Amino acid sequence: MKFSLRHIILLVGIMMVILSFIFFSREDSFYSNILLAGLILSAFGYILILFKENSIKQKIFWTLAVICGVAVQYVTEAPLIKKSYSIFINKNHQILGEANEIMNLKPDGIYGLDTSDLLMGKLNEMEFSKLKALKEKAGVRFISKDRDIIFYCLSGAIDIHNGVYFINKIRNDGPAFTHLKDKWYY
Repeated sequence: MKFSLRHIILLVGIMMVILSFIFFSREDSFYSNILLAGLILSAFGYILILFKENSIKQKIFWTLAVICGVAVQYVTEAPLIKKSYSIFINKNHQILGEANEIMNLKPDGIYGLDTSDLLMGKLNEMEFSKLKALKEKAGVRFISKDRDIIFYCLSGAIDIHNGVYFINKIRNDGPAFTHLKDKWYY
């Protein structure tokens, strides 16, 4: 079998799709760009193989390679996303710890850490400024607190948000979370 540029394009595309999930929580636009580029390269490489290969055996072989790539991506997606969140927590452990100290002392119902929390007396000026600086330093879009759960939003739009949860007490009647370490979940 002769290895050519179309085969390399296909394999590089598949690897980009698989490895993009390591950036899932930390670099949302980078993750999206790598994923999209990988999908485009994979599709382009596969189409070239289908139209340029003469042997039906080669077409079947590369179709099986694509199916294997999809299977590997399916199996590795969840562990790579979990690793991405773990990297974020480890990198920002001190910053998040400082934010947790402030948030744990506050009542429920802090949403998004915006000026309404300041105006409604949920945060004083110093706490608001400190949390805002910590949020920006860690690259968090917003912080919210509801009962025993502090949510750090890392990406999302409109009604879907991805991020990590610091949970002081797991409730049996609450949503299911995936454990990362200590009191951190996603």
